[in-house]
This record gives sequence, C-alpha cells and structure tokens, in this order.
Amino acid sequence: MRVPDNLRKKLDPKSKKMIFIGYSTMGYRLLDPVTNRVVVSRNVQFNEEKKKCISIQGDFSIEDKGLAKEEGIPDPSDTESKSLEESYEENTRQRRNVKLPAKLNDYFVYEANVTTLGSVSFEDIETLPEEEQILWGKAMNEEMESLNKNEVWKLVELPKDEKPMSCKWVLRIKRNNLYKARLIARGFEQKPGIDYCETYAPVISMSSLRLVLAIIIQKNLEIYALDVKTAFLNGDLQETVYMEQPMGYNDNSGHVCKLLKSLYGLKQAPRQWFKRFTDFIIHFNFQQLNCEACIFVRRSKQSEIFIVLYIDDLLIAGSDDSEVGVVIQLLRNEFEMSKAEVANEFLGISFEYSHNKLSLGLC
Repeated sequence: MRVPDNLRKKLDPKSKKMIFIGYSTMGYRLLDPVTNRVVVSRNVQFNEEKKKCISIQGDFSIEDKGLAKEEGIPDPSDTESKSLEESYEENTRQRRNVKLPAKLNDYFVYEANVTTLGSVSFEDIETLPEEEQILWGKAMNEEMESLNKNEVWKLVELPKDEKPMSCKWVLRIKRNNLYKARLIARGFEQKPGIDYCETYAPVISMSSLRLVLAIIIQKNLEIYALDVKTAFLNGDLQETVYMEQPMGYNDNSGHVCKLLKSLYGLKQAPRQWFKRFTDFIIHFNFQQLNCEACIFVRRSKQSEIFIVLYIDDLLIAGSDDSEVGVVIQLLRNEFEMSKAEVANEFLGISFEYSHNKLSLGLC
C-alpha cells in the first residue's frame, strides 16, 4: 500500500506491506500487521505471483464447534473502518493552517468597478433595432478613429511562417446609456518568448491608497480626478505582432495588421502603458515611491504634488493649484484625457467636501 506524502517524512518508506481483508465503498480494507489496525486505501498493489495458500491432500473433517479466534488478530467485522489519514494521525506532526496574506484582499478586479448595463456581441448587431445598430456603428467608428489617430498598426502582407492572432469587438452599454465599443486582441493566442516577454504591471494596493489619501486629507489638499482615454494604446510595442483586420473593417486586401503599439488584450499591454506613463512623469522631476510604484511625488520648497495611478485612472493633489494645473496640462498634452474635475469617487471610495474639509466614505 502506498503511504500518502502528507503522512510520511522525507526518509520514510513510500509503501508498506498490508494484509487484504475485504472491500469498502472507499477502497480496499487492509490490516496493518504491525499496529493491528484496519485502514482503507485505493492505492494498493497486490503481489499476485506469491501463492496465497498451500494445497494439502487428504480427507479432513472439521467439527462445527466454532473457530477459535486467533489472539492478536481482530475480527474485521467488529473493527471499525477508519480512513488512512486517521490511521497515521498519531505518527504525523500537526500542520498549521495556511492563511492567505491580508494584502490580497486589497486587489480589485478593474471591471468590477465599472458599471455596465448590458453587452452584445458583434454578430448580434444585425438582429437589433435600427436605432441601436446606428449607435453601435457610431461607437465602433469612434474606436477605429482612435486607433488610427494613435497609429496602432499598419497594414502589411503576412510573412511566411507567421500566423496572425485574431481580435474581437467588446460592446457594452455603460453609465448614462453610453454605447462603448472596444477592439480587443485575443492575447491568449500569443506565445511566450515570441510575441511577448514580460507582462507584469503594478497596481496600487488599497492600503497604500488609504494611506496617501489620509496624508492628503491631513494636509487639506484638493483632489482632482482624470481618466486616460484608450490608455493601453499609448504603450510602445517592442515585439513583432501580427493581427487580423477587425470584423466589419476588413478591406479584403489579404493584408494583416502589424501592431506598432500595444492594444487592449495583449499580454504586455498593461506593462507597456505603465512604463510609458512612468517614463513621462519622472521626466518632470516626479519621484516614484520605492514601496508603492503607483504613487508619484514631487516636492519643492514652495509646494508638493501627489499623483496616484490606477491603470488608466488618476488622482492629482497639490498644495499649489497653479502647479497642479501645469501638471494636468502636461499630461493632457501627452495623453488623451478627460477634463480634470474635483474627485467625487475612486475605487469605491467617495469624497465628501464640507466646510472646506474632505472626508472619505463608501460608494
């Protein structure tokens, strides 16, 4: 019988001899001749070459006086069947319960923070009312205009021995009945070491966010929120990646899209966007915290400015409103962003302003 890994030490034997005495619903019932205990196991190998009994010639009659119970061997019918884990419980060390780090509770799925009212597939658009078809068509045209504006790809002939990855449209209805279309590359078709290498991109933890917000509140600074539009399209792509032309926008030329910049769905897209933003903001004397890569600080004798980045959402706060305005304008000149507004909420945290003081709450 095989001894489970968790019930033996490193140098202990992996198996031991047992005596088969019957069947159980969970496996074979086996007798341990050393401890005289009955265990149940499914990992059993029988020695079928060894003779199980010796045939004796002769005529023997046995009086029905009942068989004497051999001392030392328990009656299988009277022995309680125990599991294999219970049988070896005495010989094993007690293992401590493994608890996950508390910081894992701080990570949120980004999509969980985006309110969506519904979604459709590209194939279902033709079955929708004409008004909705027009709205979805407008949303996809806006996405294509953004892709062309950022020069995300160029059409080329597909080289030999190259296979383009496919793409799909993700269509969702967001807040205020906003029809949003996003072209997504099917990144699961990428091959490591060929069309992508590194993929890690940091995300701010909730504990760090709460800490920096506490500092901002203590300094009585006003917080502004910005949203980077098509953030991943700003990342420069280092690998050579080919993709099929989007559905509905195929010119039937047989050409494919050679990606020049990262696209939503690519495995390296979050990393490339974060690298592009970090390189840009550090150029203007911002320092990236060693303990939290998504917080940037710039200090001078006159003022200090904090920037918090969560994927494509930003919070900016500073002691000098004029310098904060300059930083916001620098960002908007480099990236396509929404208009800066006083922050009302961020990652489920609400900001409430009362008597020129800021307090935090839950959305």
